Amino acid sequence: MASSRAPDRTGRSEADVRTCFSVIASIGVAVAAGAVAAQERQPEPTGGDYIAQAPPGAEPRVFAPGIVSTGLSERDIAITPEGDEIFFSQFAGSYTFGAIMHVQRVGERWQQPEVAPFSGAPGDLDLEPALSWDGTKLYFLSNRPDPPRRAGRNEDIWVSDRAADGGWSAPRALGAPVNSEHKECFPSLTRTGTIYFTREDITSGSVRG
Repeated sequence: MASSRAPDRTGRSEADVRTCFSVIASIGVAVAAGAVAAQERQPEPTGGDYIAQAPPGAEPRVFAPGIVSTGLSERDIAITPEGDEIFFSQFAGSYTFGAIMHVQRVGERWQQPEVAPFSGAPGDLDLEPALSWDGTKLYFLSNRPDPPRRAGRNEDIWVSDRAADGGWSAPRALGAPVNSEHKECFPSLTRTGTIYFTREDITSGSVRG
């Protein structure tokens, strides 16, 4: 996906950062996969639902070790209604940089995780993907600038629309009444389109639903 973003203050372009993050993710996948293989052989992610994992049950277990769950920090998972795309958050440091990762099944084979095309720009913190019930909209938290409404950074809720070709559009901020001068996060959608989210308390600075 082409981008017109200029290099950041370190001289790195968006493509450089995206490549760097993908390399880091690949290293984390390799390390985690090796550790898992030493303990228990996992099925190859070649087909089936849930990246060839057993369907969810009553007992919690690590999901897709070495593929989604790696040596890095992952959280916030969303699966399309068809079950052929999975989005999750992966972040580095103390939430200084985060990206939405994307795993897709093409035919009968699951692909390796990649940074989603609308995520991974320098300095951006993207987390908490949440799909609409029909899979046509993907909501997430981002601290990216929102000109002309805001030139600086603030944690707001953004949305990307499913494009006609099956990809995803450039994201847009939801704006008022959801987004405000305070922090908003953790979007969740009902079947009828009602959105629930969390907002920073304006009196204490804590985050509340």
